Amino acid sequence: MNTRMPHWAQQPKPGAWLRGTLCAFTFLISPLGKFVPRRFANHTSADRLEHGLVIILPGIDSFSFLNLGTACGLLDGGVRSAIRTIDWTTGWDFLFLYHLRGDRRNWRVAQFIADEIRNYQSRYPGRPVTLVGHSGGGGMALRILELLGPQSRISAAVLIAPAVSTQYDLTRARQGVMHGIWHFYSPLDVFFVGAGTILLGTFDGKYSPCSGMLGFQHPSARQGDGAPFHQIAYDWSFTRWFHTGGHLSCVNRVFVEAMIAPIIKRFEQAV
Repeated sequence: MNTRMPHWAQQPKPGAWLRGTLCAFTFLISPLGKFVPRRFANHTSADRLEHGLVIILPGIDSFSFLNLGTACGLLDGGVRSAIRTIDWTTGWDFLFLYHLRGDRRNWRVAQFIADEIRNYQSRYPGRPVTLVGHSGGGGMALRILELLGPQSRISAAVLIAPAVSTQYDLTRARQGVMHGIWHFYSPLDVFFVGAGTILLGTFDGKYSPCSGMLGFQHPSARQGDGAPFHQIAYDWSFTRWFHTGGHLSCVNRVFVEAMIAPIIKRFEQAV
């Protein structure tokens, strides 16, 4: 299904203008986020682990201020679950193409993360797990779901401008979640997931504008077994939350607070 203005959006807390402006500024120096202590993007206290687990998957540029903005937005939005940012890349920015197209390595890392999720599920049975993947991290999220399968299903997944082809078959991924997959895409994201994936290819090896720009168009996005698949196209009203349609603004902490945190909160374990 395609949705324009989601009904679940929540009003950000006071001070959103300042938080959103500062976050947008950090995106201009995004790679410098590697020098920020990782503890600011990881909140895994015992109390939070009792409520659930959210795993943030960065894009092909590895850890940056973008992921920090996502983590902060979830905290701003009142998410009580543990938040863990897993950098699935090598950590070296100049290997971005290898991160995007290194299929063998990506499957190995996806298996590692899937095992980490199973370990959490065994320690905290019944607690919700949510994947939040941005850009290349969206492709990684789909692979993790496929590896988890019906036996180790998680609660939900959120894909933000994923660098995956529009014809990607979602059948297996939908079987790896219980409540649904939410996909945010923008036709205005023409540089990174438009021209970029035409020249360099998508996460799954297609040379075309990808789903992060045009939405998933494979029949599996509309029908078939598994959890519901929700596609949310960019709307100009999102500018109130600092999402101007581009590849970076979609993870501004105010947009994450207003639009993505409410999805996760509905599945959190009441402890």
